[in-house]
Amino acid sequence: FQPAFVHYKSNEVVPKTMFSPKSWGKTDTLETFMQNELNKGQKPTDEFKFLINLKPTQIVVAPIIVRGKEDEGVKLWTLSKSQFETFHDKVRSSFHPQTPPNIWDPKEGYDIIIDVKKGEKYRTYDYSVARQATPLQGENITDDQVQEWLNDQPSWEEAYTKATNEELKDYLQNYLTEEEEAEEMDEDI
Repeated sequence: FQPAFVHYKSNEVVPKTMFSPKSWGKTDTLETFMQNELNKGQKPTDEFKFLINLKPTQIVVAPIIVRGKEDEGVKLWTLSKSQFETFHDKVRSSFHPQTPPNIWDPKEGYDIIIDVKKGEKYRTYDYSVARQATPLQGENITDDQVQEWLNDQPSWEEAYTKATNEELKDYLQNYLTEEEEAEEMDEDI
């Protein structure tokens, strides 16, 4: 499991969901701007909400094989921080008091079962662990195929758009300029 940070399009500043420079241990322009503005003192509710949404969201990315779709190869699974904590707790509690097994082991790993339910606003996830170890290799999957999956996993760093601090600064400046122009227009009207 690889932790990362993303800016979602829903924060109104970035045009699409993209990885924050914080994912690579660098500072993040939007987060720095947010901190500087919040340090200046109390803000009106709408401005506070806007600023808080500039903070990148922590996620967790993991390479997986989806049972029944093995022919599609290794996929990337992303979980929010809270989804990962729920998943982690569920896996640990499934094997209590034993030490949880290495779910990544291609010969003795355990399948994770994910039940996705659509809610009013968001999907909910329930996790369970298969009661028996299940090797990746099976009737239709050869040792060579398993080796290929292990050696040729997609890089999450290459699979998603990376934001540079220069881009984030431009997005923020454009957003603030548009907001300023809209306020001036409202005043004129």
